[in-house]
Amino acid sequence: MTEGTERLTSRLAKVDHYEFQSKLTAHASEEKIIILALVDKAFLDMTFNFYETSIQKFNITNYLFIASDHQACDTLLAKNIHCYVYMTDPNANKATIFRSFAFNQKMNIRTFLILDALKFGFTILHTDVDIIFLNNPLRDLYSSVDGDLACLSDTGSCNAGFVLHQAV
Repeated sequence: MTEGTERLTSRLAKVDHYEFQSKLTAHASEEKIIILALVDKAFLDMTFNFYETSIQKFNITNYLFIASDHQACDTLLAKNIHCYVYMTDPNANKATIFRSFAFNQKMNIRTFLILDALKFGFTILHTDVDIIFLNNPLRDLYSSVDGDLACLSDTGSCNAGFVLHQAV
């Protein structure tokens, strides 16, 4: 096991799964559908922009920002914006370079929180905060069982910045 993997495993062991499930339950719809976005101190400005232009604008209430540091979460909570610290990240105060070790650590946190939410029976719309909703996407995603969802690809690989994960 590499040193980085050991650190991530150590932080994962500290996740309070009961508290995480309680936060999801408190903020999800009755159908257990929730919008999740991983945020940190480095992207707080973008998080506020996403909140104002996409969450608040369309009166979306079943969302939860998942912060990887307490300072970012405290800042959001001070403005009555739903937030929970799932797992801390030592690189939360700076932007990371795509595919770097630090970037991959952030993406691993995202993967673990999505897997845990699915284990608890939630359907998750995971979104990055560098997008803008043109309307409430949950209405469109659930309006027709015959609908299709296409995935944006970046240079041959799928982009995971806006993905619906459905519990089965």
